Amino acid sequence: MSYLQISGLKISYGDKVVLHNIDLAVEQGEMIALLGPSGCGKTTLLNALCGFIPVQSGEVAIASRTITHLAPEQRNITMVFQSYALWPHLTVARNIGYGLKLRKWRGADIARRVAELLRIVNLEGLGEVKVTELSGGRAADPRRPGRPCGLQALRTVGRPAAAGGAGESPGHRAPGAGVG
Repeated sequence: MSYLQISGLKISYGDKVVLHNIDLAVEQGEMIALLGPSGCGKTTLLNALCGFIPVQSGEVAIASRTITHLAPEQRNITMVFQSYALWPHLTVARNIGYGLKLRKWRGADIARRVAELLRIVNLEGLGEVKVTELSGGRAADPRRPGRPCGLQALRTVGRPAAAGGAGESPGHRAPGAGVG
């Protein structure tokens, strides 16, 4: 079984079926992108994966553990929206490591994980810079590791509903973004 396994997923908003019989398999460490036109169900799938909306039928499993009916806080998944959801008074490193602090990680462990993530998103040397001092493109980068960050089983990237993200669906795999 794949690390993330979605089988026969069905999601409706009232009488309107948004996703029907969705199957998706993602291997651990694999990165995918959900592509499709606005309104096709991409964000709906991500919201269901995170447990933010109910699933009418089908199953979602991570590492062979069914999470379909678990509450969001029991899934160990983080949703990172495509908005600058950063705290302007914090540095890049503190924005990235905030979730680990909430999980009561030790300072040295947070620093190691943040350094690793800064390297992954090509922000080495910018950890102590306030996010308000970054260029527009660079300001998006601290979101990539996942804020709040941690060793989540899965991190997802999606648009908030206010940005037109509600009601979108899975598309083609592409390197560089998505579930990983």
